[in-house]
Amino acid sequence: MNWRPLSERRSESDYHETLYEGIPPWLNETVANWLRSSLTYTHRGDTKVSANLLEQLERRLRLPLGIEPDGRRLQRLVEVSLSNGKFGLDAIDFLASTLEVDDPADVDHLNSLDKAFEQAGSAWTVHLPRAGDDASAPSLVRRVSPAGKAAYTAAVSHGRRSADHLSEAWTAAYGRTPNPSHAYREAVRAIEAAAKPIVTPKDSAATLGKMIAAFDDGASNFAVIFGDSGGHAAVLAMMRALWKGQHDRHGTDELDAPLSVDQLEAEAAVQIAVMLTQLFESGAVRRA
Repeated sequence: MNWRPLSERRSESDYHETLYEGIPPWLNETVANWLRSSLTYTHRGDTKVSANLLEQLERRLRLPLGIEPDGRRLQRLVEVSLSNGKFGLDAIDFLASTLEVDDPADVDHLNSLDKAFEQAGSAWTVHLPRAGDDASAPSLVRRVSPAGKAAYTAAVSHGRRSADHLSEAWTAAYGRTPNPSHAYREAVRAIEAAAKPIVTPKDSAATLGKMIAAFDDGASNFAVIFGDSGGHAAVLAMMRALWKGQHDRHGTDELDAPLSVDQLEAEAAVQIAVMLTQLFESGAVRRA
């Protein structure tokens, strides 16, 4: 629901449209409760701290919590998380990665946090890989436009191999620790996985470069159900743009050449991959 406070509905203020990078004060109680519930469990009616998980978090985030009872160590973690939003988001990201998308209780736990983040205007959202995807884990990723997220969700809903690559690319592009080169590489792999059965079904080792050549040379072999006669050219242009833009695919002796793709290039590549993957997987691009 796109709700704004009554006092601002006729105002041009963008206060309630601003996305917050850290943990704003109005999320403190929600985050504190989420951290506590993530690190505790009930045993014979008593609430116990998951000492093993707390120790893992302490080691992974390099935060000494002191040699104290587990309850006080947990409280120390909560206090640091609320006073240092960057650290708090890292803690949430780590704990999210330990949850299972096949477990309804874990999914509900993650969704409750995601809903709170959305209502509070957080720049972050919870990314849930599809069930059965062992390569990815739940994580925090940067919030994108509703249209962009809807396109991604549609592209991975079919559950094929391309969805695994797209999920990996999405996390690498928008996650807490972005890896542009990995995001771009997985975006290319997603398209290769989606397009191979249609463009180069007899060549299991075909790269996107080979697929572009086959799609261009055999234009009459393919049907594109949008754009009238220009649909084929539009798909080909997107494939070429993605292929040529990956300038860190091979080594080079050119001193002025960039060593890797940057963040904006990676995000653009992932968005193009979402569109192309959906086109190939949905049948919008098919054999004539």
